[in-house]
Amino acid sequence: MFDRGLKAIWAWLVIDSISNIGIYGMGGVGKTTFAKHIHNHLLERTQFKVYWITVSQEFSIRRLQDDIAKRLRLDLSYEDDEDGRAAILSRELVKQSVLILDDVWQEFSFEKIGIPLGANKCRVILTTRSLELCNRISCQRVFEAKTLAIDEAWDLFKHTLDTKTVLHEDVEEIAKSIMKRCAGLPLGIITVAGSLRGGNDICEWRNALEQLEKCSVGHDEMERDVFPILEWSFNRLNECQMNCFLYCPLYPEDCKIKRKELIDLFIWAKLMDKQNSRSRLEAFDQGHTILNKLIKVCLLEETTDLEEDDCVKMHDLVRDMALRITNGNSKLKMSRDVPRFLVKSLGRRDSKVTLEQKIWAEDLHAVSFHTLYHHTKIKVPPVWSPNCPKLSTLLIPHFSIKRIPDSFIRHMRGLKVLNLNGCIGITELPNSISNMVNLAALILGHCEELRSVPPLGMLKQLRELDLSRTKIQDLPQGLESLVKLERLNLDHCRSFTRKIIPKGTFSKLHRLQRLVLPPYEYYYLYINDDFSSFHDYIPLVDDIGYRKRLYFHQCKFGKGSNYPVLLLPSDMKCLELKGCVGMGIRCLSDIFKNFTSLKDLSSLKISAYLLPPGTFSSLRRLSIYKCHNVKQLFTVQLLRNFESLRVFSVDDCKGLAEVAANDNGIEQGGGEGIQLTSSEATSTVILPNLMLLDLNRLPQLKNICKATMICDSIEEIVIFDCPKLKRLPLFLPTINRLPAVPSTLHKIRGDKEGWESLEWDNPCIKNALDPFFTTQRWSC
Repeated sequence: MFDRGLKAIWAWLVIDSISNIGIYGMGGVGKTTFAKHIHNHLLERTQFKVYWITVSQEFSIRRLQDDIAKRLRLDLSYEDDEDGRAAILSRELVKQSVLILDDVWQEFSFEKIGIPLGANKCRVILTTRSLELCNRISCQRVFEAKTLAIDEAWDLFKHTLDTKTVLHEDVEEIAKSIMKRCAGLPLGIITVAGSLRGGNDICEWRNALEQLEKCSVGHDEMERDVFPILEWSFNRLNECQMNCFLYCPLYPEDCKIKRKELIDLFIWAKLMDKQNSRSRLEAFDQGHTILNKLIKVCLLEETTDLEEDDCVKMHDLVRDMALRITNGNSKLKMSRDVPRFLVKSLGRRDSKVTLEQKIWAEDLHAVSFHTLYHHTKIKVPPVWSPNCPKLSTLLIPHFSIKRIPDSFIRHMRGLKVLNLNGCIGITELPNSISNMVNLAALILGHCEELRSVPPLGMLKQLRELDLSRTKIQDLPQGLESLVKLERLNLDHCRSFTRKIIPKGTFSKLHRLQRLVLPPYEYYYLYINDDFSSFHDYIPLVDDIGYRKRLYFHQCKFGKGSNYPVLLLPSDMKCLELKGCVGMGIRCLSDIFKNFTSLKDLSSLKISAYLLPPGTFSSLRRLSIYKCHNVKQLFTVQLLRNFESLRVFSVDDCKGLAEVAANDNGIEQGGGEGIQLTSSEATSTVILPNLMLLDLNRLPQLKNICKATMICDSIEEIVIFDCPKLKRLPLFLPTINRLPAVPSTLHKIRGDKEGWESLEWDNPCIKNALDPFFTTQRWSC
């Protein structure tokens, strides 16, 4: 059925007169999976520009326009009129564009959004649970995603089990009975099979079947077919895994949740048995283990965000199931007591919401409010004190709140996490914060009007304090008493000056692992040889427990007695050096002098100085930004070492004339400099894994590399604002005397004038590459 469905949808797509297709079916039946397969198939066809948009229940025309614009890399912030925004989108969504709108719940007009349908225009594929909705928005073709037939369901069940799960004849019969209880729903089959993965004991399988048969029977298809199966899978988790899973839907629907951020929340809320460990690494390891378990049993999905950070997300039905449990609406008898949560999406654009007193129950453990539009106005009723003694987590980010009354949190003595990140309008916090003795995390970053916080000396459990991008002028009173503080963020506190930091303040914080101070000041840095403590002022050291990751931001390094002592581990995975004035090539060479090869380094980001020579055979991403004094980055010989490099980006380096020099040395304008020798370059450089070459705002760049570059995995080349560049050193083999373009290449983006001015050894190369060229500034 699945293959037949894909073939049918693909056949409709290639018909010019069909511009919109609807895929409908009940929740969990595989509509999104159908759409993802079509999406991936379209990406392989270079003539299509494909954009994936998740719509979901919280729908508005403006939000959908914003989501489409984001995928197109368009800025609509200057246009407030919906019709004007629609006109801009309509101009961008041209022929050979395909929009995939996943999880549509409400009727809308394509024209009002700005989606031009018709012959030789944009095409749309949408997924929804409603055939009626497909008809109302005039889908020209509709496809019903049905439940799986018995043989298909059994194949999916076996595929989800790993190879270590041996189904003997007696176990197989039970397994087939379990599979049938899933009613042909792919989501149910995958979740149940994932929970049983690795089990070979017939007793375990028999018990699983008995528990499934006891699942409650509901009146609608969700209660009858889906939720009992998902709740059964949840009930097989241990208590720690349950608690962590139930915290995931505190984030908005369809949100990609950064793993690190989520594990931080687990630690702060004391959901794990190792959160009190002195080693932050131990707690993080347990957090990652729990997330991996939830992924393994198919209650979470692995993904990445636009920054390529590791994330997880929840299927909307899995999230609905979790919210049913924490709302007390589940009909399944739980093996343990579960916490009560309040999770709500509040407000619309420019709306004002008053918190409802009646929904704050006495047994609440966590409250999370979120909004589709940043800075929806929230009013907290005056002289109101919710009686929530069990409340441990309160998340109210990105709202506009003028005042939080002192009474509001007075009876929340058990509060461990308070997140007001991005809340504008707040100028001060209630004094009752001073008495929140159980508070582990106080997140106030981007509260742009915040000028002061009350004394914090009694918050002995506080581990995280984020005051970044606020207007605070002084360190919070009692900071030196926060004996468990691990991370303090004062980044971009522009009213804050170093002069008011009493000397030795930070040396009293023995558990401090990360400290971010405002830029534009002079700090001294010392790190001892075991990376276990700090001395005096430290601009940024991220998670010292992670010996393999180190970040330095906005440091100013002097000479003589102030010269930095940096002893870095040879198995370092990630190094970021950003805006560190004074760290010249000699300093960098001293840092690396003990290494013959950083063979494990997989991420390197450098700003404001030259990359020293070395062997970076594991490096996958290299980003160089605002290195204005650098004329050449490295030698051809060094470039050859980047055999694992996938992404190479150079942006806004005003003095850069050449990426890879092939002489006996490279220059560093204005720097102290040392000779960086290399053997004489030969004719070619092979970068077998390079997928993206991105060069932007390089006004002096004349040459990328005088050697010819062989990049058989290249997918995209971006060259903007490089007016002096005259040659693209890309090697193309010839077949029948014609250049053969790599099969992976799908786009070359750049200035039209710059593209036409490039000089080619063989004019046929330009002819071969022309079909891939576009002046589109932003990639999809």
